[in-house]
Amino acid sequence: DVCSSDLAGPIAPTFDVVRVESNGSIVVAGNAAPNSKVEILNGATVIGSTVAGPDGAFVIVLEDPLKPGDYTIALRSTVGAVVTASAQTAVVSVPANAAGQVLAMVEEPGKPAELLTVPASEPKPAPATGDQAAAPAAEAPAAPATATPAVAAAKPAPAAPAAPAAAAAEPKIVVEAVEIDGNKIFVAGLADPGRKVRAYANDILLGDAQTSSDGHFLVEATRDIPVGSYTIHVDGLDADGVKVVARAAVPFEREPGEAVAAVAPAETKPAEAKA
Repeated sequence: DVCSSDLAGPIAPTFDVVRVESNGSIVVAGNAAPNSKVEILNGATVIGSTVAGPDGAFVIVLEDPLKPGDYTIALRSTVGAVVTASAQTAVVSVPANAAGQVLAMVEEPGKPAELLTVPASEPKPAPATGDQAAAPAAEAPAAPATATPAVAAAKPAPAAPAAPAAAAAEPKIVVEAVEIDGNKIFVAGLADPGRKVRAYANDILLGDAQTSSDGHFLVEATRDIPVGSYTIHVDGLDADGVKVVARAAVPFEREPGEAVAAVAPAETKPAEAKA
């Protein structure tokens, strides 16, 4: 129905996280129309793609790192014959050498650009730690606070559905997406701002991350995850970094292949005094 589609309008894909490493590897997380095909474009060239989950969340890891230089990347989603381009663009600068700086900036017409930088020469932490993560929750109306990682965080387009405000007193944690790319695994989700989270695949520790001021976390780990069925669970830790105050878990099927992605919302499970 032309009338109803005009009223609703297509859902434009949006950036939530643009994570850039000094070697040119990039992880992009965001939201698009549920179950749509999502592509990253550098100009007219498609450099990465995936399928959004039933809630619209997606994570894309570029298979080939970008060579040194400046890039303007955009998102495009496809549902049937309807193709929708993002209003946002991400400007990425990959340094020619380790002494340069990684730059990532997300721009949207009529809104201030978000620019975050980090010296590329800083030593990387052990692969199991994922505390370099930052992005706002899809429903966060405020601009993200400054952060040290080379991560560009964007405010979502108005088309993104607003979630009801959660009770501040009750700890929350949600796993939004799980992606495997070669021997790397990424777990993205939402938690209380500033909360430390710890992710596992069954009993395999994947790493920790600090939730950004806008409630988004990304745990990145280098692990060989054999083919099989797993439960990816993420614990939200108390201020002491030891006590578990909230837990979220999603099933994840590790299928054969170098790139496997799954997006599944999970409900918060308050940790009942389990030590």
